[in-house]
Amino acid sequence: MASNGASPRIVDATENSLDKIKRQLPSEVYRNLLLGPLIQAI
Repeated sequence: MASNGASPRIVDATENSLDKIKRQLPSEVYRNLLLGPLIQAI
């Protein structure tokens, strides 16, 4: 994993928050939220 200077605790907290969001949102909605900005950025 690339080191971006963030402490592991912050990374873990972020990943845990994302996992909670994933469980709450339907997979299709989550995929649109995740891919939408990436597609627009390209």
